[in-house]
Amino acid sequence: MRTPLALLLAGLLLAPASAFAGGGHVRANVYVSTPTVRVVIDPWGPAYAPVHRSGYSWVAGYWDRYGQWNPGYWVPTVSRSGYAWVPGYWAGHSYMDGYWRPTAWSGHNWRDGYYSRGVWVSGGWYDHKGARREWQDDRREHHEDHHEAREDRAERYEDHAERHEDREERREDRGERSEDRSDRDDRGASSSSSSEGRGDRGSSSSSSSEGRGDRGSSSGSSSEGRGDRGSSSDHSQASGSSSRSRSSR
Repeated sequence: MRTPLALLLAGLLLAPASAFAGGGHVRANVYVSTPTVRVVIDPWGPAYAPVHRSGYSWVAGYWDRYGQWNPGYWVPTVSRSGYAWVPGYWAGHSYMDGYWRPTAWSGHNWRDGYYSRGVWVSGGWYDHKGARREWQDDRREHHEDHHEAREDRAERYEDHAERHEDREERREDRGERSEDRSDRDDRGASSSSSSEGRGDRGSSSSSSSEGRGDRGSSSGSSSEGRGDRGSSSDHSQASGSSSRSRSSR
């Protein structure tokens, strides 16, 4: 009984070692999920650079003469005899792939597509008369749209300049009003000081008039004194004459 138990224990202890030694009986299914990285870049930006596309080459975008950005597109690396590649275009952030067309069609010409204010105008075949006039009309409308866009930008710049001038005028008006207030304050202070000076002069004139009144009263009293002295002298003269008349009698 002891021998089988010892063998069982030895087998259990040696099993992992034999597995790692090359038996490969122990399997471990380990799944490592890598994070999905999704980078969204605006194709309407000049810095847009797409990932590699097998069988195609990327043509970078460019600025046209109207100042509008034309995003890039894919072109096949292998050409086809008798066919020309029509480049794809962008509708917002979605790319519409291009296609092959015949290089020539009797009595017709090919009109390339173009962007008008970020909207793709598809090209196509046109005859030499009516369709050409239509294409010319479309191009004329395209030029008019760009001209209107320029005028809109110029109007926005003018509006900005006018708002700036209005702000400057309001600042100048505030400065003038503050100067007017300071001038009024200065005039009020000067007028109050002048009125105080006139009050001082009025009080001095009243005091001088009072002094003249005092001098008048003193002169009147002196004249009254002189009158009293005159009456006393007349009285003495009359008493003297009466005494002489009594002595003569």
